[in-house]
Amino acid sequence: MRNGHKFHASISEQRDGYRVTISITERKRTRELITRTVPSRFDAETIARAFASLHDVPWHKVRLFELVLGNRTGC
Repeated sequence: MRNGHKFHASISEQRDGYRVTISITERKRTRELITRTVPSRFDAETIARAFASLHDVPWHKVRLFELVLGNRTGC
């Protein structure tokens, strides 16, 4: 949190890589700041960590959500 703002990072597995979305909540309103699809989960987390660092938000204060594709084989 910075100045009462809450930062959120969402990393979700996609067919073509991993989507990272960074959002901010201020005055009870949430808005997306950035959304990118990258080839690896490592790249997605690196973007989230860099964004937090750029805005002086310690990584342990960032709320991270992870979504992973389920088994699509019907088992």
